[in-house]
Amino acid sequence: IDAVREGVPEILPVWENYIDEICVGLISLISIFVPDVISIGGGISAAGDFLLNAIRAGMEKHTAYRQYYHATEIRLA
Repeated sequence: IDAVREGVPEILPVWENYIDEICVGLISLISIFVPDVISIGGGISAAGDFLLNAIRAGMEKHTAYRQYYHATEIRLA
């Protein structure tokens, strides 16, 4: 996370792929369970708003989320 925050060029593609994989998984969960809220917890959640903002921005890139599932709140546990 620190390397991403510092803008280390070698890590940025890895971070973007990681966020995209999280988003694909969340969209799958939302499609199946249609929850009102998804809470992100665990060690990675210590990244706080940096992580949450990246996930929210990543989710907006997916048409399925924008069209059908935007009502699901994504937040930190």
